[in-house]
Amino acid sequence: GMDASPASPAGLAGQYAGRVFVTAQEFAALLGEEGVVAVDMQSAANYAQGHAPGAVNLQKNDIVVNAPVADMLTSSGQLEAALGERGIGNDTLVLVYDSNGFFAGRLFWSLTVFGCAQNVKIVEGGLPAIVEAGVEMTTEVPAPEAREFKTGEKQGRYLARRDDVLEMCNEPDGNHILLDVRTDEQVKDGVIPGSVHVN
Repeated sequence: GMDASPASPAGLAGQYAGRVFVTAQEFAALLGEEGVVAVDMQSAANYAQGHAPGAVNLQKNDIVVNAPVADMLTSSGQLEAALGERGIGNDTLVLVYDSNGFFAGRLFWSLTVFGCAQNVKIVEGGLPAIVEAGVEMTTEVPAPEAREFKTGEKQGRYLARRDDVLEMCNEPDGNHILLDVRTDEQVKDGVIPGSVHVN
């Protein structure tokens, strides 16, 4: 048969091409491999209490801007710095997990908007699934060597603007749904007409 050459980082990332998710078992097997960086999106306090071995901590505030309103899409520069400082390059296989089922997806979406999420995979089930898969938590904080991470052009099709939302309200076309994903507490003051609340 063919000689199996050692997997290069590109080869490893290539094996997962076209996938958005990896299982906790796959995550456990990939931990510590060359060219793989695990990203833990817990709060700093929870990260300090325990995380997957070698995982770097990235928090929501590292990837959003809070002006003019909270949780807006960040700039390409902020993303490049946040990832590069944590030893992530464009060829790195990035395995991202959280404990709330939200922040990992937020990172994936932010990078998708900038056309550079190809090698980013979300761990299904997040931290609970990783613990269940038998990965021992550590409090050791890695000190990765910085890499260069470059974003691409902003892809407008992944963003709805205020005018898009107004148009949907005024002229619903049946092809689009406006999801309101705020908490029950947040929707008490009202919702956008025609939107569907999912919490």
